[in-house]
Amino acid sequence: MDHKGEIVAVWPFKVKKKWGIKLLLPIPFTPWNGPWLLPVKNEKDGAKAIRERKIFAELSQIIQNEADLIIFRWPPNFQNTQVVS
Repeated sequence: MDHKGEIVAVWPFKVKKKWGIKLLLPIPFTPWNGPWLLPVKNEKDGAKAIRERKIFAELSQIIQNEADLIIFRWPPNFQNTQVVS
């Protein structure tokens, strides 16, 4: 995902069709894979949290159009990451 011409986040995934259902899965050998956000230098914690929530919301809007079912295993350090749109 880019913002003002710069890449700010990436979410690698694999699309697979099974029984007529389009699945969005983590790429092989990466069980805890999810979005990767590029850090911003000298960013305060509050601003960082707001920026990350906006990016997660935008990424979820993008990937929800890619498949019928999205299956991801989030790392244990991601807690309360529910995105409401």
